[in-house]
Amino acid sequence: MAQPSTDNYFIGSGILYFREIDETDSTSDLGELDLGNCVDFSLDLEVDQAEHVNKRSGIGVVDKRVPTKLSGTGTIVLDEITQENLALALYGTKSTLAQAAGTHTENVVAKLGRWMKMTYRSISNVVIAGYTEGVDFEVDEDTGRVYITPAAQGGNITADEALVVQYAHAVVSLPTVQMLGENKILGFLRFIGDPPSGPILEVEVWKASLVPTGSISFISDDWTTLTLNLTMENDETNHPDEPYCRIIVRGFVGASTTSSTTS
Repeated sequence: MAQPSTDNYFIGSGILYFREIDETDSTSDLGELDLGNCVDFSLDLEVDQAEHVNKRSGIGVVDKRVPTKLSGTGTIVLDEITQENLALALYGTKSTLAQAAGTHTENVVAKLGRWMKMTYRSISNVVIAGYTEGVDFEVDEDTGRVYITPAAQGGNITADEALVVQYAHAVVSLPTVQMLGENKILGFLRFIGDPPSGPILEVEVWKASLVPTGSISFISDDWTTLTLNLTMENDETNHPDEPYCRIIVRGFVGASTTSSTTS
């Protein structure tokens, strides 16, 4: 698109994809994951420079400036809370919490006014001999816990009483994330733009090292976000002419003939 033109005025939006790189297996292709709604995707250029100051007379002046380091960085902010995105934001390892269906009996020492965790989750038909559910104890079926009702709340179980708890448990298969299961996240990033105005851009970052930053709000009045900082690693071996990233201009939104002029 020629310039000046109002078709060049840009408001960004689009979809961000991430394909994790397995550095132990260069032939592995794990596929590109759609990261969901991306609140922010931005790239930055950081330049470190060495300055030489001439102090021959009066106030020192910079008479030479030499770049000493160039680095491509960026920021990703996501707001879809999924197993995959949590793993990225927590240096996490993905797994599955699984249990089979069955019945179980276990011994519990009663702690009044406390929730007692059973061995299994997703429990039902809980029986404590001699006591009544809803009066002497309550059940949290999903997490597999039993609350021991104290006398002040109408319960009849005594402190530290030995209880035999019987219950059934259902099949469970739940996605989990183990925080700090990894110490590096490296992958290929692809952004495919779908802007309301301006150039339609595609960004390819060959080797993006992602570092989680900020906090994850589990209680908040606002939408929770996951923030990742990225640093581009050199991939000259596979892309000698463009070792860090490539930006492709795929077209323009509603390309018009309107030009921007100055007087």
